[in-house]
Amino acid sequence: MEYDLVIIGFGISGMVTARHAQKNNLKFIVLEKGDTFGGVWANTYDTTKLQTHKSFYQFSELEAENSMPDYPYKHNLLEYFNSYIEKFNLDTNVKYSSKVIKTEYCKIHKYWKVKTSNKTYKAKYIAFCS
Repeated sequence: MEYDLVIIGFGISGMVTARHAQKNNLKFIVLEKGDTFGGVWANTYDTTKLQTHKSFYQFSELEAENSMPDYPYKHNLLEYFNSYIEKFNLDTNVKYSSKVIKTEYCKIHKYWKVKTSNKTYKAKYIAFCS
């Protein structure tokens, strides 16, 4: 088995899933189709901002800075996400520009095959965070 867990997507859900995998000592990899983290936040207008108060949109292990606006803009959130990634060194397990083309479960050997355009990964579990 190559990995315990393959995480597809490195937006906010993928980041949290990666952190939980790390805390539980799982061998994991994150496959992100884009060239950066942030999911939809990385691909939205600069003027887009959160409609929820920042206190309801933060990681349990990293409180948002007091200097962050109560209703942060895209750039505020991406900076915050980057702080989380750096704090826990999550980037080391991410393969950027790795679009998943196909997933297939092998019933005989009980593992998932996750295929990208240039590599196939094997894992016990998959987390779809896209």
